[in-house]
Amino acid sequence: IQITMESVPSTSIFWLRLPFDVISAENAQYRLVIDGVDTQYDLIKYPDNYALGMMIPKDTKNIEVIGSYVVPEFGVFPIMILGITLVGIVYLARNSRFFNTRIN
Repeated sequence: IQITMESVPSTSIFWLRLPFDVISAENAQYRLVIDGVDTQYDLIKYPDNYALGMMIPKDTKNIEVIGSYVVPEFGVFPIMILGITLVGIVYLARNSRFFNTRIN
């Protein structure tokens, strides 16, 4: 997750909620990069998300939170539909007269 700040007038405490279904990390080991520098953070676990707390220095421009994996936008259902569609196309191609171009 990348956050761009327009202006930070003074050093501030910044808390960010990270839902499990958006970004996750093994053993809750996120990587926090502020303006290209790895930064330490505080982490609080809630039932459905983590709260990530950090000190952001004055004039910070970019904050990047890196998890070990991002949860894909598409779930199992669209993948199943794609698989069923492909199987149907192959079946029709093998058994349809339209696709049969052999001359007897």
